[in-house]
Amino acid sequence: MSRRTYNPESPSFSETIRNLIFDEDGELIEESETEDDPSPTEPQPGPSTRDEHPPEVSNPELPFDEDFDAESDGEIPDFDDNSEDDPDYEPDSERDSSSGDDEELLERPRSFINIERLENTDVPVEVPPTFLGKNDFEWSSEPPNNRVRTSASNIIRGLPGIRGPARNLGPSPSALELWEILVDNEIVSEIVTWTNKKLADLRQNIQGREGVRGDLKVRYLRRYGDTNSTEINALCGVLLLTSILKGDHEDVGSLFACGSTGRPIFRAVFSGKRFEILMAALRFDNPDDRIIRKQGNQAAAILNVFEIFVKNCKKPFSIGAFACIDEMLIAFRGRCRFRVYMPKKPAKYGIKLLALTDARNAYLYDAYIYTVVRGLIASV
Repeated sequence: MSRRTYNPESPSFSETIRNLIFDEDGELIEESETEDDPSPTEPQPGPSTRDEHPPEVSNPELPFDEDFDAESDGEIPDFDDNSEDDPDYEPDSERDSSSGDDEELLERPRSFINIERLENTDVPVEVPPTFLGKNDFEWSSEPPNNRVRTSASNIIRGLPGIRGPARNLGPSPSALELWEILVDNEIVSEIVTWTNKKLADLRQNIQGREGVRGDLKVRYLRRYGDTNSTEINALCGVLLLTSILKGDHEDVGSLFACGSTGRPIFRAVFSGKRFEILMAALRFDNPDDRIIRKQGNQAAAILNVFEIFVKNCKKPFSIGAFACIDEMLIAFRGRCRFRVYMPKKPAKYGIKLLALTDARNAYLYDAYIYTVVRGLIASV
């Protein structure tokens, strides 16, 4: 029997292995499919068992000689080792090292073939799908490799929890001390300054009225007197209590009514008429240059006080690794150019606020106001 020779123009062994383990669509053939329903290009087993001999390869693309016909009886023929008479004979040491790897691949079971050795072939590489988000941001469907070094931007520098001025208050601070950290004297002084300016304008209008008796003018002027930091803090406390007691939509007359229908704590602070005057005169900025500042941002009327409050929120607490960024709607139906309509929110109308909060305790760490005016977007 003549010896089989290697033809360099025939398909490589890597291509043969690729045809055995991949189908026409480039997908890996499962082991169950190869045992139950073998394809024509798969090896046909002979009479001998699988444990005794490796499966024979009957791929027509293999460079077999015409006289190599041993598939009918399932036996592997012996070759004459006429190394001296064969001019194409090459010693084992001079052969390509890849031939030894190919023989190892053939001897292994098909499900354990190392696919990495076929990386130089045209085998299609399976890439995980990605999703395209807003601003053409690409999201991967698989989590990143956690065995690589963590990026410097993802390293948390600082433990979450109470810090700064809040730590100096001790284990049991009072409610007033905590309130003064968030709403400090700078915010209160801004409110007092511009609220008194509005009250002065209202007093001037009362004095200019004609047909009003002198005693009535004196009574009105006393009601529209200037305010101070203590009264502004008391006003904020009353507003907080109305929200806690679910009375933010209740009539002012019923809140300050005498008897069992009213709230005694509200009447102990000031009268209902003074409360209405303070709410009507409450201001947060200088009205003289407000028009100029509105050209840069429509929320200029509350921008300064809001930025100071957000800065104070960052001082006493440090959020952890898990945070939440979401929108919230502050219910408001008054006159406002950047008032939005959100039908899925309970209030539907109000001022849209985008906030960064701690996911564990819902602490507000950062926020900005979203303003939309006639298609022009401006953010605080």
